[in-house]
Amino acid sequence: MKRIICLGALAVVVLVGLIMSYRLAAAQQQTDVQLPATALKFGVFVARFDPGGTYKLEGDRWPTLTGNWKTKGDEIEITTSGGPGGCEKPGRYKVRAEGNRLSFALIADECVPRRMIIDRSAWLPATEVKTKSERKITLTAGARPSKLPTPNTAQVSWPSFRGAQAAGFAEGQNLPDEWDGKTGRNILWRAPIPGLAHSSPIVWGPQIFVTSAVSSDPKATFRPGL
Repeated sequence: MKRIICLGALAVVVLVGLIMSYRLAAAQQQTDVQLPATALKFGVFVARFDPGGTYKLEGDRWPTLTGNWKTKGDEIEITTSGGPGGCEKPGRYKVRAEGNRLSFALIADECVPRRMIIDRSAWLPATEVKTKSERKITLTAGARPSKLPTPNTAQVSWPSFRGAQAAGFAEGQNLPDEWDGKTGRNILWRAPIPGLAHSSPIVWGPQIFVTSAVSSDPKATFRPGL
């Protein structure tokens, strides 16, 4: 019985050793991501990663960031010299290179401006012109719109952000205190609105006006601030 237990324990030790050896070999074979030496752009930003390990990141009305970088596998560590407050410690990101294109994903970075620029960013060669699909506006015939009613601001209309005179309230509406979009509780009607937007709806009499932007990029997401 003891012999069987010893053999089982030996098999476990051998198996663990093989797994550790495999992981070590895989780690040794992983090569560092190669960053292109040419200038890269992302929105209003331009970055240059020198092969010697220095970088410079500039942006319209943003502080210029300079310092050093180094990669280990698919991770990059970026340090900033003489930058804004809170940027003394290095930032770490996952980096992915596809030809001369780079994309970054945050691991850890306490430097707020650096993180705002780099996290989830995708960089292209500065000389590359991004082609956009042609936008087409199609006019369709419809019923002649009814004449807009004379608004009674205090009771039926919400003419701007936060309502009339930006007061943020409207009296005499008898609105429900609770509603549920999933179950339809206290929801009178609903309509799908394509695209992305965050502007205030306008209520003018019995009509509601909203704005939206539909991107030609099917993977477009709403990202304020850039």
